[in-house]
Amino acid sequence: MALINCPYCGNRVSSLASLCIYCGSNVSNEGLVYEIRNKTLIKYHGNREVISIPGDVEIIGRGAFEGCTSIVKVIIGSHVKNINDFSFMNCTSLESVTVYDGITTIGFRAFAGCTSLTNIELPHTVDTIADRAFENCSKIQKISIPDGVVTIGKEAFFNCNSLRELDIADSVTSIGFESFAFCHSLERVEFGNGIVSIGGRAFFECENIKEIDLPSSVQSIGEEAFYACKSLADVYLNEGLLTIGMLAFGQCISLKEIDFPETLTSVGIKAFENCITLCKLDLKNGLREIGSESFKGCSSLWHVSIPKSVKIIGFEVFCDCPSLELIEIGSVKRWCEIEFSLAKGNPQIYDKRLSVDGEIIKELFVPSDAGELKGAAFANCVEIETAEISEGITSIGNQTFFNCCNMTQISLPSTLTNIGKQAFYGCHSLESIEIPNQVLGISGGTFGECKALRSVKIGDGVKIIDSLAFENCTSIESIELNEELTSISKNAFLGCNALKNIIVCKNLSSISAGAFEGCSSLETVYFKFSYEEMPRMLIGDNPELDSVSLYFYSENEPVTQGNFWHYNENGEPVLW
Repeated sequence: MALINCPYCGNRVSSLASLCIYCGSNVSNEGLVYEIRNKTLIKYHGNREVISIPGDVEIIGRGAFEGCTSIVKVIIGSHVKNINDFSFMNCTSLESVTVYDGITTIGFRAFAGCTSLTNIELPHTVDTIADRAFENCSKIQKISIPDGVVTIGKEAFFNCNSLRELDIADSVTSIGFESFAFCHSLERVEFGNGIVSIGGRAFFECENIKEIDLPSSVQSIGEEAFYACKSLADVYLNEGLLTIGMLAFGQCISLKEIDFPETLTSVGIKAFENCITLCKLDLKNGLREIGSESFKGCSSLWHVSIPKSVKIIGFEVFCDCPSLELIEIGSVKRWCEIEFSLAKGNPQIYDKRLSVDGEIIKELFVPSDAGELKGAAFANCVEIETAEISEGITSIGNQTFFNCCNMTQISLPSTLTNIGKQAFYGCHSLESIEIPNQVLGISGGTFGECKALRSVKIGDGVKIIDSLAFENCTSIESIELNEELTSISKNAFLGCNALKNIIVCKNLSSISAGAFEGCSSLETVYFKFSYEEMPRMLIGDNPELDSVSLYFYSENEPVTQGNFWHYNENGEPVLW
């Protein structure tokens, strides 16, 4: 009996043996081509064009055929259970793979870089398609994900740029990150009824998909999932969907209309950015948050309906939407409860009109059960002419009436305790304001640029007038400061060039430098106390006060000479 050296371990074995008694390797003639150990095909050493996996193999090992550029066709029988990582990676001549029932796992990058592969049919026994399994298989034209697969791995079919048709079985629950990204030729996708989540960038730049119909099982659409799908015109989102991720449909320039389900709770940042043909939004009750810039650059968008359920609207949601004409809201009360990201978060910065039940709001009434007005609620509503805030309202947030340039009057309730920064900034037509007694301060920019404002009554509770509070209020001629006021901040009355007279009370202890900068008409300061009661007052550099006349209050006509004043029967300051 002749002996041969085992080519794998070097030990001497019988030439008639099929397996090495020392290492278990196949030492038959076939074994000299296929390195097989313990039913695992470890390595292929041949250069054949057609490969049929030997019958005693259950596992095709890691990298077993990697880089074998001679192989054109592979037949994998039912005895094989697993195709491990890198098994056929970069087999660049491989055109066809026949896989029989029995395979359960296709490993990491198992067929990655098989750039000639045009056909592979996966049997129903497959339950795992690992990450990057078919990455850069640039000639595959059709894929059917079999029933049994639960998860399609990350980048599983990344850059399969000839792929045209995709069928996904009902067993699939999640599509991984970039699973089908850059499949530029993909036109048709049939989603199974079991999908729960579509991963980030799953169909990134699949620019030939024209329609998607997501089943009701889908709960989340990941970030950039359909980004730059430039031919996508019809999107059907069914009940069950909860969240749409950041940039999910960004740059989908053919998308004209989309029907949102009532189950949807949040639309992510920039979710529909630059969908330039999107013309109408009918958001459903149930939606709670619209992320920043979510519809930015939707240049054809003209009509938006925002339901009562929305609580948060982010920054610049409708920025660069020049066609926007009308915003429909559920109710004034609900609108007041929304958290806007300042004025640029409010849709009115672009369309400037607000509608309830089909009617444009001109005479605004805020009911008492609104509780408080959140920031920027009515910013840029140029159609509002008058506003009545009911008793019971306690707070007006930052920029609430920012640039309501046609509002001529507003009634504030006695229950009001807070007025936010720039709350009435740019209300050019507002003529008078009466600040309730419970308000403790006038915040920065509150009445800035209220150029028609002539009459200001400051409530008894105000203790501070903050910077730029009355900036460029160019119609105010006289103002009476309240008894409890202690401080006037820098630039508080900046540019009030019609201001002539100020009435000051004795609790005022600080006037910051520049408080009256640009008050070029200022002539008289009336102190509401006698000369003997003159308090210690810290006054910063205010050149406008250097040349004014100072008068002290005397209820009765003084017997001595001096600068004295009193109120006449009309409540106006006059000199004795």
